[in-house]
Amino acid sequence: MTLKTIIEELKEYALATPNVGGVIVNDVFRENFWEDAHYGVVAIIQREHSISDNLAIYRFQLGYIDRLTEDKSNEVDIQSEGVITISNIVNAFVEYNPVELNGEISFSVFNERFKDDCGGVLADVAFTTTSPMGICNQLNI
Repeated sequence: MTLKTIIEELKEYALATPNVGGVIVNDVFRENFWEDAHYGVVAIIQREHSISDNLAIYRFQLGYIDRLTEDKSNEVDIQSEGVITISNIVNAFVEYNPVELNGEISFSVFNERFKDDCGGVLADVAFTTTSPMGICNQLNI
């Protein structure tokens, strides 16, 4: 799988999730300028990727962001929903694509002021797939 295909597939699985109203790729702070934000928002942020002779590892930080109530009483609800949502996205992605989860999913919770007061989770995740090394079909040699 290519990097682009992985991002497109993750985005597709996120948007197929009932409680997800939008997806942001690479710039979580774009949420500040998203006039008609439809919460919950999933963020797909690229991290370091590595390629060897036969394996490629693509690392991402996946985020789930939702609006807090004025008294912030829904903070833990949002965080819990975020863990479930990201887990479901990752599970579906691994189930239906030629990738494996590389290690575990590590979650951290947050509260942040974007356009609105929001809460959510960030998850570090890595996927292993076959390496494109040795594929030179783009070269005219």
